[in-house]
Amino acid sequence: MRYCYCNVRVSNPQVRACGDCLIANDQIVGCGQGLLPCGGTTTINLNTINNNPSDAIYSLKTNGYSAGDFSAVSITAAGVVSLTTGNNYTPHGLHEIHYVVTKGSYKNFGILKVCFDSPCDEGCAKCNTCEGTCYGTPALVEVTVDCMATGQTHNAATGLNIASCDGTNTWTVAAPAAISVTINNAGLVSYDLTSDALPGIIYRITWKVVCSLYGMETTGNIDVTVEDKCANVLCEAGYTCNKCTGDCEENNSDLSTTGGTVVGAGGGVVVVSG
Repeated sequence: MRYCYCNVRVSNPQVRACGDCLIANDQIVGCGQGLLPCGGTTTINLNTINNNPSDAIYSLKTNGYSAGDFSAVSITAAGVVSLTTGNNYTPHGLHEIHYVVTKGSYKNFGILKVCFDSPCDEGCAKCNTCEGTCYGTPALVEVTVDCMATGQTHNAATGLNIASCDGTNTWTVAAPAAISVTINNAGLVSYDLTSDALPGIIYRITWKVVCSLYGMETTGNIDVTVEDKCANVLCEAGYTCNKCTGDCEENNSDLSTTGGTVVGAGGGVVVVSG
């Protein structure tokens, strides 16, 4: 949402009388006044506070502002600043415009410091500063698979506002050794269980997407439960239920495991961008 931004309240140190000297106060446009990044506009009269004589001339200092902070800045000789905000946004940050005031052989320098209001939609800590949108928060995904399951997939982009990033999305994924996992540049997670996967155990796949702009990122988890098929199986003496198949087999190995444990991502991290 955009706001009409007309008048500002400027704060500054108290001005002392100075005879013939020129005043160039550091002036602050505080937060909470409706000025948003990415195209917000306003005008500020520096001389309202500086109160220099009418023949004092204001100008913009060479390289007096960052192009990321402001897309346009001009200052009239009388000290009226007209500005258009850029794409940069830092919570409670002050974006600086450096100015000069001269009269004959006298010269002084000052800084106008401007705070932008948060452009982010509710629930977005960091966002696309022009749109206010962010990735959002993914829900935990829980799945149950057979022992040694292969060809499993999950689209991590589901439910996210991927379009909020108009830069590059970089995806990473990690999982314990029991799961072989990859992720592509569209967020599709593909995974297979390895021989290390035990029935009754929950293995966690963790993925993350980071935008090359705005500092946006979000992380999600996929909890993969390897199904224990012996939950309701009773075997006769001398036989033990195989938790992967549910079949009763002659006792010749220890097939027991501890169910319900969540094993977090401890394997290598796979990184792709797109």
